[in-house]
Amino acid sequence: MLGIAGKRVGRRHTLSGGAFLVVRLLKLIIYYLIFMIAVLVAARLIAGYSPAPAEMKINHTVHKGDTAVAEDFCPAGGYLAIEDGLVAIYSGRPGSCGVLEEITGIALDEVRPGERERLRAGIPFDDDDQQQLLLDGLIID
Repeated sequence: MLGIAGKRVGRRHTLSGGAFLVVRLLKLIIYYLIFMIAVLVAARLIAGYSPAPAEMKINHTVHKGDTAVAEDFCPAGGYLAIEDGLVAIYSGRPGSCGVLEEITGIALDEVRPGERERLRAGIPFDDDDQQQLLLDGLIID
């Protein structure tokens, strides 16, 4: 490189052929990784990805005193499940959220073995009559 007076200023550093290829390859890998990250971010944005709803799984129990909070989140209906080793009655739907309404006096040991697994998942019902039929069917005679 020539300066103002025509004198050589600075010295260009050159790499040997092998080192030049390694540096070039590393640059290409870095550019490729940046490009792939940009593509993934763009794909999530286009697909409407929102971290809060996807990661926020509403699957909790709200106790009776907190029903004002639960009414906004819990669907209508009810289900039977297990609470502290006893059959419990919840409002809401299994797998979403539920408000603990009542803990029955029915111990898990008194429940038919096949029904125990269903209780662990939650047995939904639509009204009080259906709830009573389910409760009556749980107990071993």
